[in-house]
Amino acid sequence: MWPWIEIIIVMLILVLGLFTLKRIYTSGKKQKRIWRIFKEASEELGLEVKDGPVTDYGYPKLFGRYKGRLVYVHPTERKKQQSTVYAVQNALTFDGDVVITSPETTTLKNDINKLSVPSIQEKGLEIRSDERSNQVLANDIFSRGAVDRLKDLINKQAENFRAFILESGVYMFSKYKLPDDIDEIEETLEDVIKLADEIETNSDTFEVVNPRFKRISKKSRAVVFDIGMMIVSLMIGIVLILSSPLFFSWISINLGAMMILLSGVRISFILHAREWIPTP
Repeated sequence: MWPWIEIIIVMLILVLGLFTLKRIYTSGKKQKRIWRIFKEASEELGLEVKDGPVTDYGYPKLFGRYKGRLVYVHPTERKKQQSTVYAVQNALTFDGDVVITSPETTTLKNDINKLSVPSIQEKGLEIRSDERSNQVLANDIFSRGAVDRLKDLINKQAENFRAFILESGVYMFSKYKLPDDIDEIEETLEDVIKLADEIETNSDTFEVVNPRFKRISKKSRAVVFDIGMMIVSLMIGIVLILSSPLFFSWISINLGAMMILLSGVRISFILHAREWIPTP
């Protein structure tokens, strides 16, 4: 009976291992592409490339000052949904946030207060806020010129538009895709900055720093933790292989080999994406 159980467990190890290997390879290729684009963009735009937390699937961020404003570009992936936020500093102070969406691409919860801004609604967009008091702010800042510019920006993104979000100190333009090249990053950032200039035509010129900028400016040590975990997994795999002669088991041999393979491939992608070792 035991040999059959051992065979079944070994087969499960191989199937799950190969499935995981495919995921590591697919995500690793995307990470390498995004890191390459962001490194080129950082040199072109004078921004810093920042490592993100483990929850960001190993994607980098761009951060710095561009066209006189603090900016960041933050790609991420949640439940197989890719998105990128293009954030630009603003000079507004208010409570909560204001979110503008297109019903064609994004649906918000109905419990978020719907605001009434005719110039926005005429364009087929929705504006909501968790603070009803932001109704006055929305009417003040969204002139027809600002709304026209926002609509033009949304039209460029078509079905990829996710939301335009305002918080005290930051505008965030979010879309459902990762950047394809440097031109896309530069063009989107410049469009959001032009929109910011249009919105703040009558605003006081002072600097508000949103906590998001402070968090993103700090150095993340997530990659050290990630590599550390992979090294631990690699060592466990080696121990399982070396100890197999003492109590011969196909399970320990296959499990150890798979752990070594997965850890090694993951570490390789991390190092190559960040160009810590040259890509052949």
